[in-house]
Amino acid sequence: MPRRSCHALPASVIVQTFQAPVLTVYIAAAGANIFPPPFSAAKPHIMKPVALALPKVTRSELERTMGTAIIVNRGAFKLTLYKDLKPSETYPIAVGKVGLETPAGLYHIQNKAINPAWHVPNSAWAGKLAGKVIPGDDPSNPIKARWMGIFDGAGIHGTDAVGSLGSAASHGCIRMAIPDVEKLYDEVDTGAPVYIA
Repeated sequence: MPRRSCHALPASVIVQTFQAPVLTVYIAAAGANIFPPPFSAAKPHIMKPVALALPKVTRSELERTMGTAIIVNRGAFKLTLYKDLKPSETYPIAVGKVGLETPAGLYHIQNKAINPAWHVPNSAWAGKLAGKVIPGDDPSNPIKARWMGIFDGAGIHGTDAVGSLGSAASHGCIRMAIPDVEKLYDEVDTGAPVYIA
């Protein structure tokens, strides 16, 4: 059975009207019966007064402040670059393995480097390399081509272990194919937000 148009409601029933870009929202008084049978105001779950929540910022304000952003979906092993709030590019990635997970949260690109040296962490997993610095041109350096640091030694970097992409294989960093990380590096500035979920 079709519902009555809100435009045909008696004025005494409508408490508030809000005009949105795509639709008009009518807020009806508690107990008002605006639906034809078998619906009625006797069923309180059918019609209740509602509060309208308006966004605190506008889309144009977001576009101004969030021109470029990165969203990392760890479960899908994807990194998406957003430009002006629209997806620009999506890349396959590898993330941290169990026990060394890539940290979830909001971060920012803190530093960037081309062919960086690897400052091996003093961690048990590093073995004999712990505490050493492996030069950027050394083949044993796992950080290939580009580095974008995000948090406490974790970052986004290139890898030649492309077979690890699409899996949880790193020690916490976000790995990308070398051509992909080179492209991403040129698209983002220091300070760009990185959302990791």
